[in-house]
Amino acid sequence: MPESQQKKRKKKRVKTNEAIAPLNEKQAQYLNSLSTTNCVVAIGPAGTGKTFLACSHAATMLATGRTEKIILTRPTIGVANRSLGYLPGGLAQKMGPWARPLVDAFKRILGSSQVDNLIAKKVIEVGSLEHMRGLTFDDSVMIIDEAQNATTIELKAFLTRIGMRSNVIVCGDISQSDLPGTNGLSLVVTAVNKKLVDDAELIEFDHSDVVRSKLCAQWAAAFDKLQT
Repeated sequence: MPESQQKKRKKKRVKTNEAIAPLNEKQAQYLNSLSTTNCVVAIGPAGTGKTFLACSHAATMLATGRTEKIILTRPTIGVANRSLGYLPGGLAQKMGPWARPLVDAFKRILGSSQVDNLIAKKVIEVGSLEHMRGLTFDDSVMIIDEAQNATTIELKAFLTRIGMRSNVIVCGDISQSDLPGTNGLSLVVTAVNKKLVDDAELIEFDHSDVVRSKLCAQWAAAFDKLQT
């Protein structure tokens, strides 16, 4: 975290299961950006480690007392284009299917019982984009995943929640947007490229950076080739 964003915080008793090391040069660049930049936008194909490394960085910041809270969110597109209000249960139950990849990443890094405890204490908080207006997140690491499925209005609502001493990580793959027309992530990438925001950096992964599996990389490349 940059010095301008640092302050003394009460250290939390959080332990990580393993130290995360980069698997390639682009991941090393990404981890460096996460450590030195307050706003990082990571785009590229599935399986490159964008989300996992974002969660690993947030977990490390929490474990070392450099942040007090982690905010997780994803667009909720996919259920017949309906909003969360149409789904049964409370907000936590409604967000469950979309939040699972993020929560699973934290469970791998911190362990299931510890993550469940942190969620119960709202140290790790899963939020809906639909319910973020009016909120301010200070001393937090904010992560939005699958940002290519967020509208411009939703991403504006998310990015304008950033409070004092907070970091934000935006992850997505523009080529996998399920939205008709332009998505909010494309606008965010343009803003960063035009340097309209200070202390923001763009990391672009490609198929050569896929680490999930060789077959994953081949399928991602095949779809992109056939769709162009």
